[in-house]
Amino acid sequence: MTEIFTNDEWQAIVEVIPPGKDLEQARRELTECIRDYRGLRLPRAKVKVAQKRAERRDKLATKVAAEWPEQEPQKRAQVNARAQLEGLSMLTRSIKGKKDPARDWLYWRLMAIWKDCFGMALTTTSRGPLVRFLVAAVGVATGKVPIAATMRTVVRRARHPVPVVVHRERRQGYRANQTPKNEFLISRFNVASGPYLSVR
Repeated sequence: MTEIFTNDEWQAIVEVIPPGKDLEQARRELTECIRDYRGLRLPRAKVKVAQKRAERRDKLATKVAAEWPEQEPQKRAQVNARAQLEGLSMLTRSIKGKKDPARDWLYWRLMAIWKDCFGMALTTTSRGPLVRFLVAAVGVATGKVPIAATMRTVVRRARHPVPVVVHRERRQGYRANQTPKNEFLISRFNVASGPYLSVR
């Protein structure tokens, strides 16, 4: 199995891990985290190509199922093709523009390791150990070392998540200053449970 860290990269992380912590466990947790993150990284172009293929399979499966409506294998093929297309469509929408759900997951997971594995609080001191830990770990994961101010902002958002209201539907009759009953509440970070989506 390929080693994730060079000696210098691991030493930079060890220097900011609080004394007395299990370094072997820390290395295992961080290795798993970075491998999972890299598995989540999908180039937009590849996702779009896969979506086009899924659209063709869905059309073909739908046509075949319509010609043989009583055949169970054709029905299953249509259901599977549609499920794959919907999954890829959701993934395409999630990575539009500047959105990067894999990067958001990486931030959340690293802060969860800091909190749960090391038993440390989420602090936003510019040169504090958490910010330096994130700078070092994110640099290894992405191949690009972030600036400390960016990581400080990430921690601040995790500590004080700001819900963003996204209206799912607007019924006729609501004025601009009224809140529709059916709406989403989204917060990008929640260290206890990860990026989450709730409905009220």
